[in-house]
Amino acid sequence: MAFFSTRSADYSAAINNLKKPEYESKYNNLIEDNMNKILNREEFSYDFNADPLFQNYKDNYTKLGKEAGMNAAASASALTGGYGNSYAGTAAAQANQQFLTQLNDRIPELYNAAMQKYNMETDNLYKQFGMLQSEENRLYGQHRDTVSDYYSDWGNLQSGFATAQAHEEWLEQMEYQKGRDAVADAQWNKSFDYNAGRDKVSDSHWDTEFAYRQQRDAVADSQWEKQFNLALSKARKGSGGGDSRNDNSSDNTKINNDTRRSVWYSNNQVEDSIIANAHRADDPIEYLRNIAEKDPQFTYGDLEYYIQKLGL
Repeated sequence: MAFFSTRSADYSAAINNLKKPEYESKYNNLIEDNMNKILNREEFSYDFNADPLFQNYKDNYTKLGKEAGMNAAASASALTGGYGNSYAGTAAAQANQQFLTQLNDRIPELYNAAMQKYNMETDNLYKQFGMLQSEENRLYGQHRDTVSDYYSDWGNLQSGFATAQAHEEWLEQMEYQKGRDAVADAQWNKSFDYNAGRDKVSDSHWDTEFAYRQQRDAVADSQWEKQFNLALSKARKGSGGGDSRNDNSSDNTKINNDTRRSVWYSNNQVEDSIIANAHRADDPIEYLRNIAEKDPQFTYGDLEYYIQKLGL
């Protein structure tokens, strides 16, 4: 059975329409009748009185015996001048008996013929039974072939149904996945666009904040420069004998206003290193400025001390 489809419904309909072959014997009744004839057949027996052929022989031989007896009696009478006598009767009886003897001699022949007929009939019954059984087996074999074809077709249709159903489920899953992918893509694009917009806003904010910090750093640097120059001026004045170190009217200089020297920068080794580095520097004031800018421990007292030591 050649059948192909990609739809499970087609296979389901084909399976429902597939009918299992049924077997109806064509010769079963004849086989049973023939078997019953064989099984119920009577054993051979022969009754010549019931044999029509024997009756034919009997009628013929009886007729022939009477005629022979009559002829013999006539012949005997003729020999005695036409007078009936016992001789004539005896001759007639002997002639008749000869034909009766011939009739009896036919009985074995008729027996054998009857037995041969019985055996032939028996053989014919067996032959007929064999032919019927052989034909029945042939037809049943054909039926089994159709049953085998039915199961083969049924199995192929079931396999095709399972394959088609799996294919349909795969297609359904693919369509669902396509839909989910489309939703995911749309959500990703929406999120990407939103994040891109937020990144632009964030970049704009960063640029604005960075520009503002640069502006504030420039202001702070300018203020620090002014504060350092003021502190330097005060330190110089203080080294000349003035008392401006105690002037608290400065504009919040970043330099530590402590007039005392710090512990660190009062260390002899640190002090010698700073003085040596300042002498080597192209601009000793700039060198001291860098220290004051980077280290909050560097006090006003330290600045005044090193200006005096360096003769600045």
